[in-house]
Amino acid sequence: MRLSTASIGAIFLLCAPAFAQNSFSTDPVSNSKGVLPNFDIENIKPVLDELGVQSRIGTLPDGERFLNASHESGLNFVLHPRDCRAGTSNCLSLISFAFYSTDEAHPHNPQTVSAFNAHTAAVGTFIDSDGDAVINRFDLASYGVTRGTLSDTVIMFVDLGIEFYHTLYSSDQTVAVEGDESDLAANYLNARTLISMTQSSAAGGVVSIDYDETYAPIADLKASGAVRINKIRNVAAE
Repeated sequence: MRLSTASIGAIFLLCAPAFAQNSFSTDPVSNSKGVLPNFDIENIKPVLDELGVQSRIGTLPDGERFLNASHESGLNFVLHPRDCRAGTSNCLSLISFAFYSTDEAHPHNPQTVSAFNAHTAAVGTFIDSDGDAVINRFDLASYGVTRGTLSDTVIMFVDLGIEFYHTLYSSDQTVAVEGDESDLAANYLNARTLISMTQSSAAGGVVSIDYDETYAPIADLKASGAVRINKIRNVAAE
């Protein structure tokens, strides 16, 4: 379990004080071996509460529910139960994601995002159609999940979300916008192509997975205007 954010240099931490490293304890939740039967909101929210993560329930027009969460570091993220077998309950999968804004003056560097994606197996990162960066994770509870495992999942996602923020924040200083073969980030691009070609499109248990489909609700939630986007502002580049 990762409990600290990898440092990218004091200058970027000073320029972006809102995104500090996380402050979770080493044993953050009670009854850590207790089994949650699914990823229903009623099961997720108490774990977030114990972690000190603020959250509120949101609802899409079709009735699907999600949690808008905010960590004290400044990271805003969403937990979206999916694959629900009884309306909005008995949800057997969970998508976690966070948005990072962009603007015309400082667009996100695709190589930076691809490089982060290539060397971080626990999450995926991409740039959406609006030019905003997204970090996301997919988890299963086909046969239940312990409270401790869910806690560790959230801790890891927050930790990597903060790290991704600092990576984006510093990209103007480390990688050329257009890039070239000598860029460190470019070394990962071929590897990502291979990984995408060999990914399985199904998993064991009772949950059927379409990996491409997991991105659709992310776009829908963003379009709803109901989720908060993390703003990236590179002071050093202005």
